[in-house]
Order: sequence, then structure tokens, then C-alpha cells
Amino acid sequence: MITGKTSSGFEFEIDEESTKNYRFVKATAKAASKSATQEERIEATMQTIPFLLGEDQEEKLVEHLESKAENGIATVEDVMSEVKEIMEVAKENKTVKNS
Repeated sequence: MITGKTSSGFEFEIDEESTKNYRFVKATAKAASKSATQEERIEATMQTIPFLLGEDQEEKLVEHLESKAENGIATVEDVMSEVKEIMEVAKENKTVKNS
């Protein structure tokens, strides 16, 4: 299990096996693709969230971001930023374990 906390204070827990899921890896590759349009990268990133966090934590993330926003709206940019940070923590955790 990978646990962490984003800079905004969102605490998360990831089942390491979920990062090995074919559909997750495929969506992650698409999200990082330089040849994909911005819309395609956003859509691919959004597809990774249920694999990475599960539906319950996804909802908690959105609620967390809404509570932090002045207007109470969790924007796509906010969610993308948090997911990127979560994925970096997961990647770092895997690197440490593989060392």
C-alpha cells in the first residue's frame, strides 16, 4: 500500500497493484503523450483516477478541493495537479522499493 499527502493536504492511499493495471498504464501513457491534444491528455488523466484512487477517494479528493476553493468549485486544473502530485509520490515509492 502506498500512502501519502499532497501539498494541499489531501491524504491518500493507493493499492500498488492498481498501478500495474493495463488500462491504468495505457491511460497514463496517453496522458503523458506529447502527440496527444490537451483534451486527450485531460481525458486520459481523468481515466486514471478511478484506477489510482478508487471511486470513494476520487470523491473525497473532489470534496477536498471544493472545500479549499474560494468559489467551492474543484476545477479540472486543480484535480489534474493533485493527480500529478499523487502519481509522483507513487512513482517515488516504487523507485525506493526497487532500489
